[in-house]
Amino acid sequence: MVAAEFEPGMQLLPGLVDWIAEQSFSELADHGVKAQQDLVQAISLSSLATQIELHGQQQGLQQLVEQWKHPAWQREVVNLIEEDPAAFFDAIRVSELVVAQIITQTRIAQQQLDTTREIEVARHAQAPGTDKSQAVPMHSKGQPQGDSTMENTQPAQGQSDGDRAASFAAYNDRVEAMFAERQAVLAVPFADKDRAKNLGAVWFKPQMVWFVPKGLDVAKFKEWDPRDHCLGRTAAEGEVMDSFRKAMDTMGLDSSKEIVADGKWHNVRALSKKGKNLSGAYVLDLVGGRDGTPTGSINNKHTGMSHFWTFDGPVMTPEQKARMRAEALRRAEEADKIQQQAQTTAAKHAAEIVAAGMPASGHGYVQKKGISAEGCVQVPGKVLLNYDEFLGESGRTAIREDQNYLIIPMRNAEGEIRAVQAISEDGSVKSFMRGAQKKGTVAVLGAASLKALCEQAAASAQHVHVANFVEGFATGASYRHATGLPVVVCFDAGNLEAVAAEAAATIPENLVPVIAVDNDQFHIERALGYLAKTLGVNPNSQRGSVVEVLSGKDSVRMVALGDAVADGEWHQAPKGRYRMSLERESESTEVRSITVEATLQDEQRTERLLFSNRGLEAGKTALEAFGERAVVVVPEFKQLAGRPTDWNDMAAMHGETEIARQVRTALAISPLLAAQRQQEQPSRAPQRASSGLQR
Repeated sequence: MVAAEFEPGMQLLPGLVDWIAEQSFSELADHGVKAQQDLVQAISLSSLATQIELHGQQQGLQQLVEQWKHPAWQREVVNLIEEDPAAFFDAIRVSELVVAQIITQTRIAQQQLDTTREIEVARHAQAPGTDKSQAVPMHSKGQPQGDSTMENTQPAQGQSDGDRAASFAAYNDRVEAMFAERQAVLAVPFADKDRAKNLGAVWFKPQMVWFVPKGLDVAKFKEWDPRDHCLGRTAAEGEVMDSFRKAMDTMGLDSSKEIVADGKWHNVRALSKKGKNLSGAYVLDLVGGRDGTPTGSINNKHTGMSHFWTFDGPVMTPEQKARMRAEALRRAEEADKIQQQAQTTAAKHAAEIVAAGMPASGHGYVQKKGISAEGCVQVPGKVLLNYDEFLGESGRTAIREDQNYLIIPMRNAEGEIRAVQAISEDGSVKSFMRGAQKKGTVAVLGAASLKALCEQAAASAQHVHVANFVEGFATGASYRHATGLPVVVCFDAGNLEAVAAEAAATIPENLVPVIAVDNDQFHIERALGYLAKTLGVNPNSQRGSVVEVLSGKDSVRMVALGDAVADGEWHQAPKGRYRMSLERESESTEVRSITVEATLQDEQRTERLLFSNRGLEAGKTALEAFGERAVVVVPEFKQLAGRPTDWNDMAAMHGETEIARQVRTALAISPLLAAQRQQEQPSRAPQRASSGLQR
């Protein structure tokens, strides 16, 4: 009943009976018996019959009444009450809960049904240039006296079930399109819904908000503006904000400034005991939970501690939730506009920086990494400091005026510059532009853009082409020089996942995506290093256990845990307590990730950190996006001294020939490339098929 669309004339009684039975079973699960559940059903249906019209259900109700009159049923209920008088009052309590839920959902559904009859009438009456004398007159309850304006929106009662479903689907699509072009969202109390509808406001169920359609006078809806309309602002939103501030304080973040509740991440200061300014971030969504409950996340980047927050204060009224939903949408819209403006400005500044650049072949970072500077320029730090995007919110910056910085243009799929990354000569500073677009941007080596790379492949559909997706620029440059293949630099693991998700729908079928990930295989060592530094746990003891970890796509190595115990239980350490838990690969013994929770002796807060092979995880996510035609290539090192992770490390330690060999081996499993080799084999002299690599 609750999940169904309300419509007069529908045969709802069977579903209603089943739903009441399910609810009573859930509420009485500890001690309920069938007689008690039957009693809940009888009380609930008797109450509902006096409060709502169950169209066409009289015969079914009468059958239930006859069932309740049966001596055997009455005897069971009497015996139940004699044995446990409290069972009767429990049945009343549960029936009240059930009836309240059904009444609420019915009111909301009836409200939707009324809206379907009135949207076009209200819009017609309010649309500019409309002859108001021709508007369809309304009954006192808001029902149109004629139905000529509703022909294309209101499903006819005589339609078949299939036609009716199609009509409702078409109507919902139309409302969704209207919502996309809305002028404003509203916070309308239930008591005001009829007035709002008569003015032309529309109810949008997916977001549970009212909105003003395009073409209406927004001023007529001012009283329901979520910024001004008082629906428990102090009691509801104030309590939410206070609760979230306390959570931020507990996590060691500065909560003194305004908290932006737009469902997006915001940077904030993290305060240390020594008063140093460190970094943190938070996200707050006023309607983030399934039932509209405010949710958020808090991250102290200094301690590595994260916390998922849910509002656990007083239950908010429907009116308060309505206001918060509308306000959250309004804030999100404003945040999107501000973000788009900031990204547009940053893109303009990025183009100016690239235009002011000089050849980058002699830059210190290029020479240190032994790579080419394809597609890059360099500029003095004083050039970057002319742009706010390289200054933090506090005005601080890692950019130094007297240094030269390698500038890597960050382009969208079409090749337009959206931002730049600046890298210092020693590589210690890798700075992105604050407020600029990063998600989905790339630097393509071997083509003008990702789109151009795809067009080149599509133009020669008889051949199979390869595009390699990597994280960092130095990694991509080394990989390209070793293989001669085009490379798409995504800048980090998170953006590699985003680029893969966007590119999967556009790359041609004859283009094989090769995901050349970083091998961040030292996650267990990082966890042990954290425990050693923070809590004094000895990682070099020979008394501990040994675990397996993937060192490549298919190879493993053993890691000793020292004195650390990874059993998911709390353990005492010299400087506090910790709990370490391992997650293993599916159907395998290799450790996929390791979670560490730690509490220092002089602090009550618990830090929680997750250590994993981030590069490999990003590769798996990208592989899911691209599908079976993609190939994952993981660098496998013969030596682990210095903890190498990426293809630039591979070039430095084992040479470019080893990169080419590993890539060629990985590409051998590609079905597309294998099919092409078979087609080309008869026309060639007997020799080993080439994958197209230079080396």
